[in-house]
Amino acid sequence: MENIDTLFRTKKNNFVEILAKNEDNFQVELVKELDVDDENKINNFLNNNRDRISPNSLLITKSIKRYFSYPKTLSFLARLNNEPIAFIVGMEIEKLSEKNLFQKEINWGKGNTIYIFSHEIKLKYSQRKYKNILNKIALNWLLKKGYEYICGYEKKGKAEQIFPGCVIIKRVENWKNSGEIYEYFKFSL
Repeated sequence: MENIDTLFRTKKNNFVEILAKNEDNFQVELVKELDVDDENKINNFLNNNRDRISPNSLLITKSIKRYFSYPKTLSFLARLNNEPIAFIVGMEIEKLSEKNLFQKEINWGKGNTIYIFSHEIKLKYSQRKYKNILNKIALNWLLKKGYEYICGYEKKGKAEQIFPGCVIIKRVENWKNSGEIYEYFKFSL
């Protein structure tokens, strides 16, 4: 029987903290440093799916290393057979001090809220359990680190699909002049 460590890229362990893995070659990682191979794969995924992903995620393609920059950001990557299939990128709201909007957030200054920049999954995996597993592991990790809430903007209706039970705080009718309705949500961990 093959050793479980040989099933995954053990040389990458200094770049990631593996939070969970199973026998189906699926794992969830906290990304500490993004290597060039994964950077290219994530950029290709985002560029090839521009029509269905959030404009926030498209920002990532311009400077991906900035968004996968631990400990400034908290980036969780789901991987199947060593290929990135989904990710969540977040940051403490206090690190967004240049955005006046977040200084009005009720939890501003408490260090207990993560703003989710992006939450994406490859379309062919979106109907499977991987999104739910990624959410559960990432949110449990955040809770163990003392965070109490996540918040962010998502296209109308998407936040409730990703984070069932979230509260919609407000709606923006014409998000960044896109003609789309986006909702600011908050989810209690």
